[in-house]
Amino acid sequence: MRTSRNCRVLVINGRRTSMRLEAIIWDLLAEVEAREGLSVCEIISRLETEHKSRSGEFVNLASVVRLYVMTYFRAAATEEGHRLAGHGRGDPLPRSGTEAPEAGGADKRARRPRDGTRRGAPA
Repeated sequence: MRTSRNCRVLVINGRRTSMRLEAIIWDLLAEVEAREGLSVCEIISRLETEHKSRSGEFVNLASVVRLYVMTYFRAAATEEGHRLAGHGRGDPLPRSGTEAPEAGGADKRARRPRDGTRRGAPA
């Protein structure tokens, strides 16, 4: 599966650079930005500084950002959140983007029968 990546020009620790990330990662960074009251550039600058101080070297900033976003939201995950997202039903793939099923409602996704045909399609 191939995903498209969007390139943005950022100022990280005083230098201008570009970064290519998946659209969902940019969206999630915007959520972190709103929650933490920091700009995306400030967040990434802090990540770079922390990573360099711990490892003494720098590898791939885009990878560091992806791991950070995953870790940030994983720390906020709860069992209730997983239940509301429909996790634990043997279908770990997201529906479309990040939407969750209606709380307390039935899962309205059309599932394909195991024989590969579509429901309601002529046999």
